[in-house]
Amino acid sequence: MTQSELLEILERHRKWLAKESDGRPADLHGADLRGADLLGADLSEANLNGADLRYTNLRGADLSEANLNEADLHGADLCYTNLSEADLHEVNLRGADLSEANLHGANLTGADLRYTDLRGADLRGADLYKCCLPLWCGGTRIKLDRMQMAQLIYQFCSMECDDSEMLTLQKSLYVFANEFAEWYGNIKKFPETAAQ
Repeated sequence: MTQSELLEILERHRKWLAKESDGRPADLHGADLRGADLLGADLSEANLNGADLRYTNLRGADLSEANLNEADLHGADLCYTNLSEADLHEVNLRGADLSEANLHGANLTGADLRYTDLRGADLRGADLYKCCLPLWCGGTRIKLDRMQMAQLIYQFCSMECDDSEMLTLQKSLYVFANEFAEWYGNIKKFPETAAQ
């Protein structure tokens, strides 16, 4: 796809969002947009299902409510991007920069977040099932909600450690970890008497 074709699609999408008669929603499913410059583009509600967006510049773009299911965003620049309520199911975000991005309410089920920079990203309300959060400095200052924190604490309490202080800390968090077990409903609860 040429840059002029892409610009035409973006303009028709802008008109569609503005409810102008000659507007049309952007349908870029399966499109090869590798390395494209979409800085600040408004692709809210666009269909990017399965699109190849590797190393694309989407910095400051609006992708809220967009369908990015199974898209490849490896190495993409998504700093300050609005991905609220977006479908990022099974998306490859490996090595992407999502620092300060808004992922509030996004579906990240099964997303590959390895080596992803999430510093300052807002993940509150996002579905994090079967995805991994980075344990390097790119995973600091992430904004999470109570249930996501309970999920992380549940994982922490499930780990084995032979340090007595860590075991005491784990047991002290069982009550909170069980909030996730109750919400999820399909996993074993920790014995809350052990937390006493």
